[in-house]
Amino acid sequence: MNLALSTTLQTTFADAVEKTRTALQEQGFGVLTEIDMQATLRAGRPRHISRRSPRRAAP
Repeated sequence: MNLALSTTLQTTFADAVEKTRTALQEQGFGVLTEIDMQATLRAGRPRHISRRSPRRAAP
């Protein structure tokens, strides 16, 4: 079974985040943690490996 929800907002990202936080608070929920995915991915990629490194076949 596949299920997906999506929506398009006509606002800025910062405004959408603020509205989401407010809506969560109104329902008794909140944000426990935030992860900067760009920084996390940047930190996890070894600098000596190029983005387009060729793959070699196993012997």
